Amino acid sequence: MNKMRIPGTLILSFCMMLLALASSANNWYEAYHLHLGNYPSVGPGRHENAQGLPHDSDNWFITQTLDLWKAPVPHDLDSVSPNVTTNNASGKTIYVDWRGVSKGEDGSSAHPFTTVALGYSAAGDGDIIIIRAGIYPEDITFSKAVTVKNEGGPVRIGKSVLRVKLQRSLVIGPADNPDDDKDHDRLVDSLENALANEFRPYCIFDSDEGARQEFEPVTLFQVRPVNTRGNNLQIMMKWVFLFKRDGGYGPDSWCSDTHDGDNDDALYELTSNDAGVTWDLTGVGLSFKGLKWPTNSRLGAFDPTHPVIYMSAHKHHEYFTRDWDHQNSLYSGYGCNDDVNGRGARVLVNLQSIGGSLYNNVGEPEHRLINDLSVYYPGHSAWGGDDFYAVGPIRDKWMTHPFA
Repeated sequence: MNKMRIPGTLILSFCMMLLALASSANNWYEAYHLHLGNYPSVGPGRHENAQGLPHDSDNWFITQTLDLWKAPVPHDLDSVSPNVTTNNASGKTIYVDWRGVSKGEDGSSAHPFTTVALGYSAAGDGDIIIIRAGIYPEDITFSKAVTVKNEGGPVRIGKSVLRVKLQRSLVIGPADNPDDDKDHDRLVDSLENALANEFRPYCIFDSDEGARQEFEPVTLFQVRPVNTRGNNLQIMMKWVFLFKRDGGYGPDSWCSDTHDGDNDDALYELTSNDAGVTWDLTGVGLSFKGLKWPTNSRLGAFDPTHPVIYMSAHKHHEYFTRDWDHQNSLYSGYGCNDDVNGRGARVLVNLQSIGGSLYNNVGEPEHRLINDLSVYYPGHSAWGGDDFYAVGPIRDKWMTHPFA
């Protein structure tokens, strides 16, 4: 077998993107990104010097000093044909930070572009693109002679980062114990929980937040199939975030509208093309105002499969970005401003705060799993018909659509 040659001119970027992966696999699942760096020892693309080289299903990633370059390769490294050449990177420096605000972004350090696509579009041969730590769920093809560096921590780019691979199909099979599907939705309950755990939201609050209790948001979820037959499957995952108090609009607004109880929600769309083993997050919708990724918003993610949801001060209105900070609220028709600076508490939601080993999985209308919420909210339940304090019943949030 020929020795592997890594072309010295290979400068297709992504930086440090796979160098700090944290293992979170347990008996039920393993995140897709954990496979990076464990190339199979047999089969197409196998090379004696390639074992352990980071990769995914479409690309090789090659380390050069402190940078990590990406090269699309159909088979093995001997076929690499880079389409850019080494450059001294003597041009301008462009900054990218997903946490920035899209209003007034110009690529400077103080006003960075909020997507890699915008930064790359503004770059020319010889420029440097500095991408600040975070997750960028974008599909980018690099063909310019640019140098790309990370800043402040690892950077991960590509929609494949929003992918989780289970150890088996999520769909219940004829040989499985029926008790593995207590809510009778044709999905293995423990795998529903595992998938939800890998995709659970990362909530970021405003620095003026004053209505949130330390244990909030108490987060419930429901996983309901759309199609469970064949290889191309689809499920929906509903999230409900509970707060005992809605503190009204933030200090930047003249509005108040404070009341007891708050039950905000988000909806995920997930698809699988291998009969339910590997799942891609393909859509996220927030609340009732039509905010949806990728339709009309960019999306941030945390470590690396947890979508970021910004919550406004006191009111807990949901946004994908900080662009709405000190702007007329999307949720108000009266010019009330939302504060969404993203400088407050950061919470990777806890999915075992109520149900323990059962997780906070509410199940299905006819076969419920979690219901009693008295540990945090005495007299309230996930499926009851009574209002959640001064807002509507939580049960009205859950999905009831038919599935095949």
